[in-house]
Amino acid sequence: MTEPLVKYCFAITKTITNTAFTRIVLCLLIFGGCAQPSHDTVSLPLSAIRCLTNVEEIRDIACENEHIIWSATPGGLLRLDRRSGQWAVFTAASGLPSNNISALLYSSSGILWIGTDRGVVSFSNRAFTVSGGTLDELPPSAITVLADGIDGTIYAGTERGIARFTGEKTWEPFNDAHEFARRRVRDIARDSDGSMWFAKENALSHYRRDGKWEVFYKDIKLSNEKVGLFAGNLLSIAVDDKGAKWIGTVNGLNSYDGIRWHNYYNRERIAVKSGLQCNWIETVAVGPENKIWVAHGDSGSMHAPSGAGFMTGTDSWSYLTTADGLPSNRVYKLRQGPKNTMWIGTANGLACVAGGTVQAFVPPRILPDNHVISLISDSDSVYAVLPHGIIEYASGTMRELPELNSTLRAGVAVDGTIYTAGVEKGLYILHKKNEWTVDDFFSGKTILYLEKEKNGKVFAVCRDGMYYGKPGNWSKVALPALPTDVHLLKTFRAPDGNLWITGERVVRDDEGRAVFFIYSAGKLSQVDVPSLSSSYARLNSIIFDREGNPCLVSPAGVYKYRSGWQELKMPMPKGGIYAALWDASGRFWAGGRECGLFMHDGKTWHEILFNGSPAPGWITSLQVQGNDTLWIGTADQGVFRIDLKGIL
Repeated sequence: MTEPLVKYCFAITKTITNTAFTRIVLCLLIFGGCAQPSHDTVSLPLSAIRCLTNVEEIRDIACENEHIIWSATPGGLLRLDRRSGQWAVFTAASGLPSNNISALLYSSSGILWIGTDRGVVSFSNRAFTVSGGTLDELPPSAITVLADGIDGTIYAGTERGIARFTGEKTWEPFNDAHEFARRRVRDIARDSDGSMWFAKENALSHYRRDGKWEVFYKDIKLSNEKVGLFAGNLLSIAVDDKGAKWIGTVNGLNSYDGIRWHNYYNRERIAVKSGLQCNWIETVAVGPENKIWVAHGDSGSMHAPSGAGFMTGTDSWSYLTTADGLPSNRVYKLRQGPKNTMWIGTANGLACVAGGTVQAFVPPRILPDNHVISLISDSDSVYAVLPHGIIEYASGTMRELPELNSTLRAGVAVDGTIYTAGVEKGLYILHKKNEWTVDDFFSGKTILYLEKEKNGKVFAVCRDGMYYGKPGNWSKVALPALPTDVHLLKTFRAPDGNLWITGERVVRDDEGRAVFFIYSAGKLSQVDVPSLSSSYARLNSIIFDREGNPCLVSPAGVYKYRSGWQELKMPMPKGGIYAALWDASGRFWAGGRECGLFMHDGKTWHEILFNGSPAPGWITSLQVQGNDTLWIGTADQGVFRIDLKGIL
């Protein structure tokens, strides 16, 4: 994969922003007082911020017309032009508050509404706008579904109830008065009379045209006998051309025509040749010719996804799968499009069904996953280790390394050779010939962490001990006086040659408590753990400053060790730290979960903002390449890369 292919993720933002530059704002936060912080603004070329994300998993679909199709993914907003077959990807670098797009609506007024985990954004006139002013106006900012009401009203389902936007400046909470009003909204549908139906996780609410509410829920005591809901856990809703409501639940499919309820479900104990493949109705939709479509998605505990099904008769169903042309059998969204088309969002792209023919549209792959376990470097290369693959970025070129049939948990690069710890078989090695091999020495062992040495050798940390060497020459490191109730977790080589080892104590009355050791000259010495960090055994790590002093990085803070732990006098302005480093200029970089990215220059903190918003995602790893490129790995938003040359 070459640099031009990577750039497609960012070049399209030139067509949707009013300026040719993206801004990173450095907010200077003053310590020890309540003075208002001063601000410096640094404008960077658009190419200075790049985000690499997985954009194959389609979670929602909006049809602008028969040619332009929008898709929501955990890695950004996609725009497909069917005439050219070209994809465009919009991300946080384009002006979105987050890459995690959860809901879409192309409204009757011609505006694209975008729901994210950080609020609602509208797209019109080639620009993104945070609708309604601030995100705080929504009940919570995590959006689950968007729907078009009458008279231009937009409804947003959130994790805690409904919000409504009527064209004024703000959103407003919009909930029925029953006891479950502030619950998660799973789906919204508009009835033929303009009234609105809201499928919540535990009840079905109906907002009638006269302004009154009806509430339907499954009553265990059967006091609500007129309600025929299969389950109290609702997942989806659709209204067909005849006004019948179709409700998907975790236990089957219901229909309601205003008088009677009908049930459709998979009869697991009866041999039925045609029927629903699964009772988990994650999505229900009305397609061309008033056909009812269903998709089971993740399907709870279902291990074998079954594609998209549609009703061909009374409780008789047919399914489309990869054998018919679907890009994946794991289907998340169904949406009727123009010209009697049915659009299907899958785990591996889009499909369009027209006249019984399936046409697949798969976006270019950037990352195999959005969860970055770690970022590692080797000479001129930076690698992103993800649960289902590894990405290499070197000399302006990005490529996905050969696929591994394993779930990864750690990685290290040594002189062009990649070592990864896989859950299934232990240690995998990728040699310069791009061929993975399995090191039989670690068969049956669970490797938790890998650390490289300057001499080309590797430390492999297992629960019961450490191993040192390289393929064909491994030896167990003797750790005298290692307590039997301690499981090892990670090891770090200090500049003075000592090993810093982290672990957790597993006795019942102290389970999961962190322990530290120093291994020097064949001796193992236990080191006290700061009390606030003792409960973060698996998250604690050690980095070394320019003088070689060990520093504990923990969600509880940063501590430097000098004959004892001393908390650094530069606490982050907000949030806990999950990843940190010192760069070659002595600047301290730190990131955490939903708290953003910060840099301390020795005197003051600078918060790095993307288009005026904090760095999206949960930051799990930081890596500086040279002294002018910062790589940011996140747990849910893929990889970000910032060009720092000449700005700090």
